[in-house]
Amino acid sequence: MGEILLGMGYYEAVEIKYPFHLHDFDPSSYVAGIRGLVEDFRPEVTMHIPTNLDIGHVNTLIRSEIIDEIKRAIEFAAQLKATVLPIHPGTIGMMDIPSEGSSVEKRHLIETSEIRKSKARSLTVEALMELSDLIATYSPMMKLAVENVLLPSEVVYTASQLDGILQAVGRPNVGALFDSGHAYRNGIRPDDFVRALLSDIIHVHINDNDGTCDLHLSIGKGMIDFRSLFKALKEKGYCGIIVVETSFQRFEELIEDSRKIDLFWNS
Repeated sequence: MGEILLGMGYYEAVEIKYPFHLHDFDPSSYVAGIRGLVEDFRPEVTMHIPTNLDIGHVNTLIRSEIIDEIKRAIEFAAQLKATVLPIHPGTIGMMDIPSEGSSVEKRHLIETSEIRKSKARSLTVEALMELSDLIATYSPMMKLAVENVLLPSEVVYTASQLDGILQAVGRPNVGALFDSGHAYRNGIRPDDFVRALLSDIIHVHINDNDGTCDLHLSIGKGMIDFRSLFKALKEKGYCGIIVVETSFQRFEELIEDSRKIDLFWNS
């Protein structure tokens, strides 16, 4: 697959996952495969920080282990000369708040969720500052890309919330990652999200969505207006990597996505 997707020029970069310390998973073949791709085709490498490592966790012992594991992930990424490290902001998880009514109990739940969000935001900023200092010791080219996530119960799902986190961090090696599917799942037009975002976008995840859940569909299988989205990205002056982050079944789907991106970008 590498010979076709990278060797024939459909893609020029790969986004990998940190493969270690996963239950019942031997990372040796994955690591060997990634190293082989890098050696054979010299793509630019980005590496997603594991999404199960919650940088907004309030338990101090667990939080310390989380930060240490992210540091190990950054060291692995540096070995592969990775340039961008996507990372999710902290989370409060799901809270079962009723969508209708205005009871005292509902107001209490909303107030509780806002208190939790505020704490998770603060811990997210604190973690990003610490990790920013670390990656600066590895490479001036390496950056953390903070991603817009999924639901109103989360800490960062709107452009203004992402801006707020990045402004609080205030580091040149920490920027915004825009995910098209996450925005659409929240009922936000992806092009509107891009235009509303004041921070620099340093990384992009592309996948289609129909608004029901985080489906990671190939381009054209959902309802996102990619022509308008790419127009907004071009207006913003984006010139970084566009990662196709889809649950594909056949590599031919990745070829088709690559062609569609070229079509929408150049139209």
